[in-house]
Amino acid sequence: RMGSFASCKTMNGVGHHAMIKLIKRRPIIDANKVRKIGDGIFGRPQYKHLWESQAPTQQLVSRAKAHGLVPKGAPGLSKGILEDTRENWEELAIHYDLVFSPEILELAREILLISIQQSFNKGYCDFDDQIFLSACWGAAFDKFDNVLVDEAQDLSPIQHILLRKSLKPGGRLMAVGDPNQAIYGWRGATNDSISQLVEKFDM
Repeated sequence: RMGSFASCKTMNGVGHHAMIKLIKRRPIIDANKVRKIGDGIFGRPQYKHLWESQAPTQQLVSRAKAHGLVPKGAPGLSKGILEDTRENWEELAIHYDLVFSPEILELAREILLISIQQSFNKGYCDFDDQIFLSACWGAAFDKFDNVLVDEAQDLSPIQHILLRKSLKPGGRLMAVGDPNQAIYGWRGATNDSISQLVEKFDM
């Protein structure tokens, strides 16, 4: 109808658009951002003995972003999904079969904090940040009367937040998916995404 507006984006595209408004600049996207931060930290003499743990530690940071774990001391006003506790970090490591120790927790937390600071101070972001920052830092989203999402079985809890933020009050969510084709658990998708949507959005 006259004056109606439609937009088609990936979940990362939705988050990216909101993230630009949040950090107030055009971001520089680097998929290797966390690896580069980790290279600098693991290069310190006191961490040389943990060099072989560098890759799984960086993966742990990525999973923390995917699950909305905001570390203590992060800049800005944030609301994470997971609290920054040893238990939550360890559960993530166990779930994704990653090596874990008190030292790795310390390093992963430092990498995540530096990553967040770089996003806000320099606009330096990776693909995880597009969803992590926009969902957990109250970014302003374009809102719609109707939101249609495909492959709903592969959504994570943090992506559910993006859907909620994209709906106008009283808006309607339509979701299409097949729970028997859920294949993205490795990146944070839940195995019951569709049933969670039904409950959260009264579908």
